[in-house]
Amino acid sequence: MKLFFSILFFINLTFAEVCTNDIENLDICFSQSIQQSFYMFNNVYIDNFEIDSGSLDPNDNTSCPDKDCDVIAAFHNDICVGWTYPFKNPPNEEGYFTIPIMMQGNDELTSNYIPGGQIPELRLYDTSTNTFYSTTSEPALVPINNNQIEVLSSLYSSNIILSSENTLFPSEYNITEVYPNPFNSSTKISYSIPELTNLKVSIYNVLGQKIATLVDRIHQPGFHNITWDAGDISSGFYLVKLDSEFGSISKKVLLVK
Repeated sequence: MKLFFSILFFINLTFAEVCTNDIENLDICFSQSIQQSFYMFNNVYIDNFEIDSGSLDPNDNTSCPDKDCDVIAAFHNDICVGWTYPFKNPPNEEGYFTIPIMMQGNDELTSNYIPGGQIPELRLYDTSTNTFYSTTSEPALVPINNNQIEVLSSLYSSNIILSSENTLFPSEYNITEVYPNPFNSSTKISYSIPELTNLKVSIYNVLGQKIATLVDRIHQPGFHNITWDAGDISSGFYLVKLDSEFGSISKKVLLVK
């Protein structure tokens, strides 16, 4: 069966990057990981209409020759961990739409992917309107595990997440928000990354001394969040600093205890 060979394609080609190159207004990618899981749906709907499908090329790879396919994508903490042009395999009423889920690995490209025992966020992308939707499924999604294949009935679009009136990915590096600020004990740092890059988020005191490194890894483009737990740090002003190959950005925060 083609379905069997398609799943083997994802399992065996590790560490390759898979991007939506066929869609003009969409640019999402995921890196192949050794541990993978799969959801299979008999039906997928956007606004109660069946999703616009892609096809399989002669090598059993998904493709979108007319560049008008919709997309099923999986995210974990706003990081893409899998996507596919929808196609039924086999292409009849008994076929299934299959979405691969890349799981957390030990390499730097997949270390922030979804771990086993959790549920990814599935989104639907409508190419005709350049719109991302959240989803609901019947039955409800179950936690993923390595080499697990879950067969479900239907996936439906729900609320609009991003539309043509919004920007799908940020256009610049930025610390978009630190909340709360001032804060007591912990605060959430939100930042945007316009392209794949290695990025470090660090905390400095007003003397320029590094207090902590919160994250130091490769980031996918998008919007990211991290929490700084300053429970053992004394009150005062501090700088949140983003460092990448493209420069540095900082924002002042106030810790009050």
